[in-house]
Amino acid sequence: MREQLADPADEVLDRVLQRATDPGGEISGHTPARAFSHQLMLAVALVRPLMEGCQADEEYLKSFVDAVLLPALEHPVPLP
Repeated sequence: MREQLADPADEVLDRVLQRATDPGGEISGHTPARAFSHQLMLAVALVRPLMEGCQADEEYLKSFVDAVLLPALEHPVPLP
């Protein structure tokens, strides 16, 4: 499952996050939330069908990124 689902998704998210953290990018490259971003994206895609009975479609994932992931990446909070 990891090779078919998680690894390709990780590669795409890595590229997106790298572009966003490059000079002039939208987010800091030194945020603790980045370490959890892959798990969050995969979790929301897997858990929504279980909890709500519907897929995490493109609109839902965009809303998740805007409401949860980007704020966590844009406003880093130091880990204890």
